[in-house]
Amino acid sequence: MFVCHSYNRRQQGHSRPGAAPTIKNRGTIGISGYRLHQHGGFTLLELLIALSIFALISVIAFTGLQTSIDSRERTNAQADRLIEIQKAFHFLRQDLEQAVPRAVRDQRGDRDPRTAFEQVLDGIVFTRGGRSNPLGLERSSFERVGYGLKDGALIRSRWLVLDQPPDPAVEELPLLGKVTALSFRFLGADKRWVEQWPPLDTNSPDPELPHAVEVTLELADYGTIHRIFVLPF
Repeated sequence: MFVCHSYNRRQQGHSRPGAAPTIKNRGTIGISGYRLHQHGGFTLLELLIALSIFALISVIAFTGLQTSIDSRERTNAQADRLIEIQKAFHFLRQDLEQAVPRAVRDQRGDRDPRTAFEQVLDGIVFTRGGRSNPLGLERSSFERVGYGLKDGALIRSRWLVLDQPPDPAVEELPLLGKVTALSFRFLGADKRWVEQWPPLDTNSPDPELPHAVEVTLELADYGTIHRIFVLPF
């Protein structure tokens, strides 16, 4: 009878005295408190949480990267615009500082002293010196240039010949865009600024140049810009 009872206790899972208790495998408890399956995988809820966190981090990273790219593009655009403005004023300064009192013949062959430096409907036209001649050609060092507004852009015009034939050839170079207005003022020998050159009351038979020229540009993005250029004569 003793043997039979001992066998029954072992069949019921009871340990004999002194032996370690038997623990049935009911799964492993994870760090988060959830019970993991024996094969070590994740539940659908855990996968959805991980994907949501990854998506949130990706959105934040992409937004920061896009903001940085947009900021760099705006900075580059502003830098290019400032270079464009400085280039336009460089051309103006270079031409005005080399202006000479040399009148030209018009299309009828007449020489008018007022053509040395004159204000036209949409800008100014004058004669300048210092024309480069790297090949040493037999030609004048003077050339006829002008500045005006055309289709919202500041244009530099250059005549291929000094005295004007019936159909003069002109080269036009756009210097600056987004220009809404262009105006000039001129400083005369009497130290007064005038809006028209040559002055309406002048009767001088000799070509005259203003002592200085004030250029005013109205830009769509930078507003009003003033520059004053001193002429050599």
